[in-house]
Amino acid sequence: MAVNLGGFVKSKVIDLGDKYQPKLRGRKDFITHNTDDSITISMPDYLGMFEGNMVVPEKILRIFDWGIKNRRVIFDYTGTNKASHQAMAVVIMYQMHLRVNGCKVENIFRPRARNGRSNIERLWRKMGLSDWETVLSDRNSEFGCRMDHPIYAVRDYDDFNVIIGKIGSHLHSYDISYAKTFRHIITELTYNAIEHGWRNININDVDSRMPALFSYYHVKTSNEIHVIICDTGIGIKAHLRQFLPDLETDSEAILKSLMPKISGTFGIPKSYGGKNNAGYGLHLSSELIRNLRADMYIVSGNGCVHISPSDTTSRSMLLEWPGTMVFFKIKIDSSIKINADEILDKIRQNALDEIRGRKLQNDDSQKYFSMSNYFGEYAENKAEAIKFREKHLMPALREGKNVKLDFSEVKSSPHSFLNAMLADAVALLGESCFRRIKIINAEPDIRDAIDYIFEDNLT
Repeated sequence: MAVNLGGFVKSKVIDLGDKYQPKLRGRKDFITHNTDDSITISMPDYLGMFEGNMVVPEKILRIFDWGIKNRRVIFDYTGTNKASHQAMAVVIMYQMHLRVNGCKVENIFRPRARNGRSNIERLWRKMGLSDWETVLSDRNSEFGCRMDHPIYAVRDYDDFNVIIGKIGSHLHSYDISYAKTFRHIITELTYNAIEHGWRNININDVDSRMPALFSYYHVKTSNEIHVIICDTGIGIKAHLRQFLPDLETDSEAILKSLMPKISGTFGIPKSYGGKNNAGYGLHLSSELIRNLRADMYIVSGNGCVHISPSDTTSRSMLLEWPGTMVFFKIKIDSSIKINADEILDKIRQNALDEIRGRKLQNDDSQKYFSMSNYFGEYAENKAEAIKFREKHLMPALREGKNVKLDFSEVKSSPHSFLNAMLADAVALLGESCFRRIKIINAEPDIRDAIDYIFEDNLT
């Protein structure tokens, strides 16, 4: 039976802060400073980011030291038995960074045995990774990858046309019923890399532009497509701080970039890149991923955000990526039928509603809050209610502003949650709470609970 995903999925946001840190070997276990002033990076047995079914970026980030300059750096794969395509793309991005920092980079593999090259060297050759220095220094060069192991440099719209053309042929061969939706995701993310993922570099005394890298692979054992786009550009927080200077953390910046008309080049000086990106790239691609029941991970700085079909989880890492890395995986399932146009129309309509809400929020006399944006369809976590109260609700009221709480798309919210969020505010305002706090679009049972909380805290 076919599964119709023509509807629209929304989810709640969970902020883990720095509470979750994976237990992994540290950088000192991989990096050796040699007597000849060179550095050897001993690559792990498994070079990848997966921990079970979850992506843990620290598994690859722990290997990198971003401060190395003007050294001979040897990447030793003799102890590596397995690697993912996405991890190899990330390693090549790091090697490009080292080369820009004046380093000489070498890669050594296990000596050929009787049965041929090692698994990691075969993957290296299939992806054409020996071409990375030429790709970095020559604008017209590309990786000599095989069709079934693709990796591409992303520098401008010519590269975009190449990628979309290759993707189209692969999607057709995979017979994915939602190919149109998949292309939308790739298009938006590639546009983002072109707009924000570059930085000026100098290679061999020639001014150039650092590319982003794009790679994807069909994992036949799980019948999934894995895609990664990574860059060492400006990074999400640094970009958004040009017009949202109060952003504090990388994870907060990533979450903000998922909102419509936030992460584009609008509203900033044309010298940075013009107004080509309308600010819907990460918003559209993340919502499409969610509606495909897929998973996306966004890493920038020390922030990591996981978008899943059920929720969005953010956390802060102890390690960092000095740009932006987006990884997603999509199950190839012929039983899933996607109405791409319907989903896109719904996403755009919700985005317009959210933008209108933010315009109200910018009114000096009032603050607008969309409850579904903060808590998802099920506003139930009391700790999140208290956090919202202390960070947003009470400060706005103390500033003398009126508050509008929009419960559109919130299906359920228990009394304990609502009381934790509103009781202190009602006690602070007294009778004026009916004028200062407006509740709109609430389900009848939520409205009844709020009315009781107002009355109860006034007696």
